[in-house]
Parts: sequence; structure tokens; C-alpha cells
Amino acid sequence: MMFGFFKQKITPEELGHTATKWANEFLVNDAAVSLGILFDDFWDRDQSLTPAQYLERHGIPPSKTHLYIRTFAHCSVQAASTQFNQDTGLAVTRGAMTSFKETPQGYDFETTYNALEAVYRGHRHFHPSIEALNNPNYHWPILPNPKAGILNARYLIENFVALYVKNTKVLGDGFSLFSGKVGGGLDIVLRAMTQLSKSTKLA
Repeated sequence: MMFGFFKQKITPEELGHTATKWANEFLVNDAAVSLGILFDDFWDRDQSLTPAQYLERHGIPPSKTHLYIRTFAHCSVQAASTQFNQDTGLAVTRGAMTSFKETPQGYDFETTYNALEAVYRGHRHFHPSIEALNNPNYHWPILPNPKAGILNARYLIENFVALYVKNTKVLGDGFSLFSGKVGGGLDIVLRAMTQLSKSTKLA
């Protein structure tokens, strides 16, 4: 069997764009759920409400939900892209973000990318109360930093949850559930990239 010789060549940008399009529905759902579970009545919520409507009833306007979902997706893709060298990972992440039609207010690609890069490399640390958060049940040995998904969760807490959600449980017992959902976003992107690698290779 020589099918590997006939893989289609794609650029890093195309890899990021395609993988994110495949994963988009799951990323949006996991992002919304990770935010929703920070509220006590999430599991008993009115099922007729969309995630955005539910979150708006809890004081998070649609514009902020949009910002959170984009940041969640960015974190997931960038962490997955650390499996490549830095230039390739940057191109993959940039390509992934082009799969979104609109840019939410408050989101900046360069700022987010540089901040996460510093976090993954251990050059940036969080507030001590956030830095102490951990979930030993999740790790990603395929990545240079096996705790990348946990670092994503800390980043989202510091840059969104702490600003817009009045729930301190995420700084305690709630972190396990929250980080599991955030880590799920990383898993989704990694699976999409693995699936793509079966029929494509980077140019």
C-alpha cells in the first residue's frame, strides 16, 4: 500500500483553516458549556434557550459570549499547533482564525497569540490564585508542554471569567469541570488535525 505517497500538500494556513472548520461546531458548543457550567442552574436551565440567551440572562451580553468563544477557539488551536515548530504553529493558528467571518470586539490575534506563547513557554505566570489551579486528570504528552490545556483554562479565567463571571467556585472545586471542558476543545482540534494528516501533508 503506497497511499501515503499521494497525500495532498497543504499549507500550514490551510491546515489551520480546514481543521477549525471541521471542529467549529464542537468548539462553539464546548466553549458555551464551559462558560455555562459556572452558573449553578446550568443543568436545570430552560432547554428552549440558546446558549447565548442563557448566558445573557446571567449578565453576559452576546458580544462578550462571542469574544469568549473566539478566545476559547484560539486557545485550542494554538495549543494544538505547538506540536509544530514556532513559525509553522503561528501560520496554522493564523489560518485557523480566518475561518471565522467576524472579529468580536476585544479580540486581537497578535495580543492573544503572544500572551499564550509566553504562557506555554513558562515566560508568563498568572495571579497566584490562578497559577495554583491544576487538574492532574488531564495532560497532553504529544505537546511540548503537556499542561497546555490546563494553561488555556487558566488563561481564560484570568482574561475573561474573572472579569465577567461572578463565580469564585472556578478557583476551587469548579476548576476540574471547567478545565475539562477547555481541554476538550484542545482534544477536538488535535483529532481534526490527526484526521487531516491521513490524507494531507504540509507543503
